[in-house]
Amino acid sequence: MSSKYADLGRLGHCWRCGDSVQGYPDHDGQEVVLDVREAPTHLVPEELRWRVNGNGIALPLGWTDPTDTVRIRHEPVCTASPRPGPEPLRNHLNRARPIARGHENVAAALTEQLRGQNRNPTSDDVRTVLCPRCEADPDFQCVDTSGTPRQANHKERVAAFHQARYDAFPVPQVAGQTARLLRPSRHQVRTIPCPRCPAPSGQPCTDDKGQPRTANHMERVDAYTSDI
Repeated sequence: MSSKYADLGRLGHCWRCGDSVQGYPDHDGQEVVLDVREAPTHLVPEELRWRVNGNGIALPLGWTDPTDTVRIRHEPVCTASPRPGPEPLRNHLNRARPIARGHENVAAALTEQLRGQNRNPTSDDVRTVLCPRCEADPDFQCVDTSGTPRQANHKERVAAFHQARYDAFPVPQVAGQTARLLRPSRHQVRTIPCPRCPAPSGQPCTDDKGQPRTANHMERVDAYTSDI
């Protein structure tokens, strides 16, 4: 399985096309930039076949099992490359789903960062952004209608914090298409109406009996992430 040690690569972006790529050292310490997707061996010319070992070293494969999949150097399949690449391979990669094994590899490379990003924020974390309700400046407590400082942050400020964190997180790109790896918060998703139930912006989704649901409908989540 060519993706086994994919998470050992350094995540980056191609300067030509903007797609996500991963860099690995070869045995001489030179960086080899691989595409985040993989392809069946029979579609990949021998000189472009690579695998990554358990030490994160990129190794040229040459001949390999024709039923297996291999990693590929990105440059020859870059959509903005000035040199023509192998068309059957490019066609295969262009038909691949944006969220495929390559994106899963990127997610694995960002596991620790994702864990930190998805944790519940502290009150001080939330106070790093402006409160859209009471207009409290960053690092200052929210205030009530009389101007008295509040111990708790307004929920709108919590939502604003999640949105800022969500927007700042890296967005992998494959074949010109992007995929979000960071989950939006429940409150973020509720900033838009639900396309499945009558829930308006700011209100929870409802079930078939009109009762509020704890979770948002997946259609609402999909609508929110597609608009980001």
